[in-house]
Amino acid sequence: MGGEKLPAVILAVVYLMVLGVDAKKCFGLRNGGILDYTGMSTKTPYAFLMTTDQNKVKADPPGCTPLTFMMLGRHGTRYPSNEDVLVATKLLPVLINATLTAHEKSNRGTLTPDVLRDFRQWRLPFPMGADDQIHPIGIEEWHILAETYRTRFSSFLNKNLENTDIKFISSYKNRTIASAEAFADGLFGDNGHVISIEDKTKILRFYKYCQRWKEEIDENPETSLFEARNFEKSCPFQDMLDRVTAKLGLDRRLSPLDIEIIYGECQMETAHCPCCKSFYPSTASEQIMLDEMNGFHHLDSETCRTCAMPSPWCKIFSEDDLKVLEFWDDLKKYWQDGYGHSLNYEQSCLLIKELVDQFT
Repeated sequence: MGGEKLPAVILAVVYLMVLGVDAKKCFGLRNGGILDYTGMSTKTPYAFLMTTDQNKVKADPPGCTPLTFMMLGRHGTRYPSNEDVLVATKLLPVLINATLTAHEKSNRGTLTPDVLRDFRQWRLPFPMGADDQIHPIGIEEWHILAETYRTRFSSFLNKNLENTDIKFISSYKNRTIASAEAFADGLFGDNGHVISIEDKTKILRFYKYCQRWKEEIDENPETSLFEARNFEKSCPFQDMLDRVTAKLGLDRRLSPLDIEIIYGECQMETAHCPCCKSFYPSTASEQIMLDEMNGFHHLDSETCRTCAMPSPWCKIFSEDDLKVLEFWDDLKKYWQDGYGHSLNYEQSCLLIKELVDQFT
């Protein structure tokens, strides 16, 4: 490298998970329900993927000094859509009633007393009307992310930055604007900076403006869901349906749509409460864990007290069930949004051009 100063381009997709806690400790902290498998496809909580070992992620290659910090990131954890809340409201209470009846009156089902208790107490924690808005956890994720980058690149990002030194672009969505504001807050600290956010929705949400992608992939289950539908016919998936149906004690077999709603609720409740029960420790061991977390410290008590970890909808799945479900979910995302079809990524060329043009 000859001591030459080269630009450092940092993308959020590479270095996003940088500070956090042990997922099993989170799950097992109070109610004893440790999930043996914490992967949840694209809804896996950031806190479960973070590492507290800063030595595992090297910031500067030898002989290089960062001159430019560029980052492309998705918004923080959000509330579910109104549609998701509606379908959960219709199905999940019915399943709870059927499950409790099966265990208490028909001697069917194998759920533990603790899980049955959780079902009796369960209420849908997501309101109608929040509809994809950012959750307090999502704000905190971006705040911690900025603080971590500021620490890692202290010689570069801890200098007296001015508003003109940093450019923020976002889509028009409130959740992405709020994520940018949270990142700025973590980056500037208490310096009272007011940032300007440029709206570049067409570049960042390019897929919304590609009619061909909508028609050929997004709204076409024959191309976007064919592998997932094939997997639903497989022995691992069918066995999972049988196991969960028997565990609940239902007199009808769960359908893939039922499982999609149940698993979706498990994912969302977990993403919104990655370690909430540790924010307000009641024992010495919980306080030790809180000290080890070194994060998620801006959340208000009400946000945390609404959490029930793990979600009872997660407790009905075994480790094998969760692996099957994550693979099933990954198949959908891979073919609908990932590398399954070339059009999925080729349509992003304008976004890549936007990033490259920052150097000219």
